[in-house]
Amino acid sequence: MAEKLANHDIIIRHNTIVAPILANGVAIYGGHDIAVSDNLISDTLTEGGGLHLSNRFAAVPLSGKISLKGNMVVRGGSLDPRWHIGIGAVWLYALDAPIQAQIDLQTTTLLDSTQEAVLLIGKRIDGLVVNGLRVDRAGGSLIELRADGSATFSGVDATGVLDPAVLTCGAFRLDRKGPNNGSNSLGKHGC
Repeated sequence: MAEKLANHDIIIRHNTIVAPILANGVAIYGGHDIAVSDNLISDTLTEGGGLHLSNRFAAVPLSGKISLKGNMVVRGGSLDPRWHIGIGAVWLYALDAPIQAQIDLQTTTLLDSTQEAVLLIGKRIDGLVVNGLRVDRAGGSLIELRADGSATFSGVDATGVLDPAVLTCGAFRLDRKGPNNGSNSLGKHGC
């Protein structure tokens, strides 16, 4: 965690993370210029997602480039018993401050997500670019947007997700570019 000085120039790769309890598979709390690649994360159990980026725990806010590439999350995400909502297999949480970083989520595979595949929650979140996301079955929507902000999605291939595939609960601009499969229904519901 980047509490007083920003963590930077960190690489997390080629790890196998199985059954974290009360934790996320890989979590980045603040900092900049961080790469998380080619990891296998499976079976997150309680109060955790597979890949988690967050401005929380009084960390120096995320900034610069954050790269999430070539990771696979199997049965990621969980139901939060206090919130009574799901935590996504990929989870961005802007608790202490808005997230304003260049976040590249590339060639990522999410299999059998227990809740929604991707969750963005909290204060404003900007800078997320998703390219090459494969989702095969999720217990919730493909993307749940519980924050204001903006993101770009391209190359999404989703099967077995709930309708609406994109659940928006705030003022969020989601730009879809290029070919996408399974992410076309856009729902707007109170959360």
